[in-house]
Amino acid sequence: MYNFENLGEHLLRPCLFEIDLDALRHNIDEIQKYVGESVKVFAVLKCNAYGFGLKETAQIVEETCAYAIAVADLAEAIYLRQAGISKPILVYSNNLPSAAPFYIDYNLIPTIDSLDYARAYSEASSDSLKVFVKVDTGRYRNGVLLNNVVSFCQKLSRFENLTIEGIYTHLDRLDIETDEAYVRWQFSKYTETIQALEENGIHIPIKIAASSAEVLQFPDMCLNAIDVGKIIYGIYFPRSAKNKMDLQPVFKSLKTRLIANKKVPLDHPFASNINFKLKDHMAIGVIPMGWGDGLPRTPLNEMEVLVNGKRVKVIGSIYVEHSRIDLTELPNAQVGDEVVIVGTQRGQDISFEEVADRCSMGGSELARTVREQIPRLYYKCGKPYKLKTILREKLYNLNVARKSA
Repeated sequence: MYNFENLGEHLLRPCLFEIDLDALRHNIDEIQKYVGESVKVFAVLKCNAYGFGLKETAQIVEETCAYAIAVADLAEAIYLRQAGISKPILVYSNNLPSAAPFYIDYNLIPTIDSLDYARAYSEASSDSLKVFVKVDTGRYRNGVLLNNVVSFCQKLSRFENLTIEGIYTHLDRLDIETDEAYVRWQFSKYTETIQALEENGIHIPIKIAASSAEVLQFPDMCLNAIDVGKIIYGIYFPRSAKNKMDLQPVFKSLKTRLIANKKVPLDHPFASNINFKLKDHMAIGVIPMGWGDGLPRTPLNEMEVLVNGKRVKVIGSIYVEHSRIDLTELPNAQVGDEVVIVGTQRGQDISFEEVADRCSMGGSELARTVREQIPRLYYKCGKPYKLKTILREKLYNLNVARKSA
């Protein structure tokens, strides 16, 4: 862990979320190799890039073979343009028609699924504007219903300054492992709709049906473009498809420090009221991270962390800003010792997948739960690259970063 005193950040709580940008680059290259060069990769950076940091991940995507970026929020797209990102940015349908001028001002690709939106974008644009159409194949969220797609695209084509560049869907899944028949039925209806568009003289260059799960499970659904989120971060989705691709976790580690170590007496008159078992000569450590920081709540006394290379239990409830750990078997543990929640310590490892499983959550949820007040340390070229806190950002000189970390 880096030295807070040397960085002038000693007033911060000693916690750290480490993010491996090299893994992100590797995963995008691996996905492109898997689907073939003819398939365009849309890297999905929605929800603050699944918690890993929108600007930092986009800057890596900008340097990769990915064709475009996809986000779910117009503000995220504008933020990326202001940060200097130049790749095409597709924005999923998540705004009102009145936001249309922003798409023009920032050279963004809007999603259109109603004529009200089409009119708004047409009126806002003085030049030709490329748009994508979203198709609803069964989720009943945004998108044009399958039986209306042809007539909708015919009407959309009458707007002379709007060009339909792409069409996409997000296939509905009830069970990621067992819904093959249902997914294939949706995909067949979607491709039949695309064929019907062609037969009616409407050719749409970019066609997307596969997101992360479909890329791994049904590569025949990749068509000529994919929009992938989870797998670019090294999160296998589904987990059973691990042998399909060599993905590396962008989630490098989540760490903190021991801030208290106290011996507790066994003769507590209300010991049965405490939600962990008191024992003789018990030592309890306190770490400055709780559910308010994004530490996931687990079943009582089930979560484990690493201290001095050994696994110890998180005991009792996790509080807003603190948690307790059982240090009884570690008599030499001291205030300031590193505590690893996710990551490696002295040859022992706790993976983000293990923690996610203990918490009954998906791998992508774990990164999204880590709050912004937890400092982020980004790695690039195998070295610390940027420290990002709620107070400031500090860039490392990559030539000397290893010495100063």
